[in-house]
Amino acid sequence: MATAKKITIHDVALAAGVSVSTVSLVLSGKGRISTATGERVNAAIEELGFVRNRQASALRGGQSGVIG
Repeated sequence: MATAKKITIHDVALAAGVSVSTVSLVLSGKGRISTATGERVNAAIEELGFVRNRQASALRGGQSGVIG
């Protein structure tokens, strides 16, 4: 039984023709990204079916919600 390849931020960047950093900025809503670039990234996200890993991004951002 074959499993589908998980879509990554790298795949989105390739499809949108931008850097991984740009995709990250669009996802976080930070930085100065042009409207056209943001739309291209969002279109690639929709087309590929990218789903952001909320646990990973929370840990990366230092707000996991876990005490201890």
